[in-house]
Amino acid sequence: MLNNMDIRTHNGRGFQSNTINRILKNRTYCGYYISSNLISPHLPHLQIIDEETFEKAQKIIAQRSVKSKEKSQIVKNTKAKTLLSSNIYCAHCGSRMTSTSYADKYTRVDGSIYEVRRQRYICSNKAQSCDSCDGPSGYVSDRIDGAVEMIVCEYLSRIKTVTKSNLKKRYQIKIVEMKSQKRDVKKEIQDWKELLSQLYTEIPKVLTGESKYTQDMLSWDIEKAKAELKMSEDRMAQLNNNLNNCQDSLKKLDYHYEQFRGWAEVYKDATFTERKMIICQLIQEIRVSRGYELDVVIEL
Repeated sequence: MLNNMDIRTHNGRGFQSNTINRILKNRTYCGYYISSNLISPHLPHLQIIDEETFEKAQKIIAQRSVKSKEKSQIVKNTKAKTLLSSNIYCAHCGSRMTSTSYADKYTRVDGSIYEVRRQRYICSNKAQSCDSCDGPSGYVSDRIDGAVEMIVCEYLSRIKTVTKSNLKKRYQIKIVEMKSQKRDVKKEIQDWKELLSQLYTEIPKVLTGESKYTQDMLSWDIEKAKAELKMSEDRMAQLNNNLNNCQDSLKKLDYHYEQFRGWAEVYKDATFTERKMIICQLIQEIRVSRGYELDVVIEL
């Protein structure tokens, strides 16, 4: 694009991809003198890009890396004919789904055969013939893309009618509720740990015949308490994750709110590629399960 606009480097040459890559990774443009491992204090008069935009670019670069294992919210292939990219997963095994094409064959009245190319999403585990996934091997992309677009359009329509202050209040209420739930689950965990401790003290008594438990009864109660403790700890981990996400979203509310309102205004008339990029930024992840059941997690 820069070369098409006849913009040149400092030595009058055209831009190469590695030149752009170095520019995007160079923190000097945030307002610092950098020499080897030495970095100067922030110098506002040298800054031409803000820290938030710079960090967002680093995240995109990392997610575009072939070696990256992180969940991606950037479009890796804008030329693909499917709407979703990088953020669609199999709900059965958790692996990422990729898009591919296949041919449906039809026979005309005159007996000749013709093909129609269609797109589908396939589970990468299934594609590699792994046994760890018990879900379908693929899903017709038109059906998933259509359902996701309906969700996105409804969401963007609603974002137009919600004020930033109301949205902030919703987040604050949700955070208070999750903190209360954490306190309850923390007490559950403590109670199960105390019960397990008491049950373990019964083991030597069972061996000497001094316990009220039989060996089978004690073993059963210990296993039950372990299972309940594990479930409580899993709930706590999920609550911690949800709370961190909610607090993070609240911190980024100003930026995301204005960004999403902007998308709401242009989405209807956007090109396919533009809609694809908006959806990839708007949606954290989509999990697809048998029967085309969708679990869609939206960024805001």
